[in-house]
Amino acid sequence: MIYRHLIWLLVAAVALGMAIATVLAPVGYLLFDVLARVLPMHWLGDPPREQTVFVVVILGTCFGWLWTFGMVSRMIEREADTFAVEHMSRQRTDGPRDADGRRLVDAESVRAMSGALERVAELNHMSTARHNWRHGSIVWRQKYLHTLVGRRLDHAGQIQK
Repeated sequence: MIYRHLIWLLVAAVALGMAIATVLAPVGYLLFDVLARVLPMHWLGDPPREQTVFVVVILGTCFGWLWTFGMVSRMIEREADTFAVEHMSRQRTDGPRDADGRRLVDAESVRAMSGALERVAELNHMSTARHNWRHGSIVWRQKYLHTLVGRRLDHAGQIQK
């Protein structure tokens, strides 16, 4: 199966920015109008409505984009980890099966992928507990991989938080 993660990351990056800005624009105007009525804004001079809302929308979009893009990126990373474990499990001819004869994710494949993640951290001289904005922590990813053991291969790829 081809997931095209890089294309989806690019689409997500653009779409998230546009969606957040589109939602924040009317909210920014509403917020400005409410604050102008409630707070004494004379200390600001006479703040121009459009410029103030523009700044709020830009800042809100930047923060919102960082948060949501990080979340999407971590989901995609999790999907890639799952794919790797599924692929290794499929390569085993002696792998475990359920009562209906369907293939299951085996512990050896999970250990191999978990060990590979550990090695990546080791080679990069980083703590496995260190959280990364786009990838999460190695420990977080390893814990997730261990939840896949014994799941049917046709269901293992379903992303869970």
